[in-house]
Amino acid sequence: MGTDKAFLLYKGRPFVAVIAEEMLKVAGDVLVVIGNKDGSSFRRVLDDRIRVIADSYYLTNPIGGMLSTFREVRNEYVAFVACDVPLMKSDVISFLHDAARGHSAAVPRWENGHVEPLCAVYNVQQSEEAGLKAFDRGNLSCAHLVGELQDVNFVPVEELRRLEPSLGFLRNVNRREDLLAL
Repeated sequence: MGTDKAFLLYKGRPFVAVIAEEMLKVAGDVLVVIGNKDGSSFRRVLDDRIRVIADSYYLTNPIGGMLSTFREVRNEYVAFVACDVPLMKSDVISFLHDAARGHSAAVPRWENGHVEPLCAVYNVQQSEEAGLKAFDRGNLSCAHLVGELQDVNFVPVEELRRLEPSLGFLRNVNRREDLLAL
């Protein structure tokens, strides 16, 4: 994209603000992981109730942010939502939270086997252990973290259509064309 996707605009507001405020509908503790970026630009656009944390692993992919978050979370379960899905809905996260109860995680999975690890809910303790195991092995993707978990509830994406038939909440904005299509 040539720019930080967190600050792309949807209906005149930065993606990160839209998503974080949607998550405040279902969680009292919302964190935004900013990697090693300057936090002041995030603070300017986020609600004061949202915590901004750095990625203490300094990786260029989300697993470092996930591992950093596990240390900061105050609850048994945590949802991860990518910053490039501005149509995310709180009811999807609530549904996944319910599906995660008693499991290591609830992760949407497409019919072709692909998973959505950044639209998922994780047991904090089990996932931190799995993430550290993957990290120690040099496996630095979210899919590797999911692969290390013992009891994942893979939720068929088709089940999520009940919440929104178009599955717009899974729509990633990765290219200019995606942004224009919003």
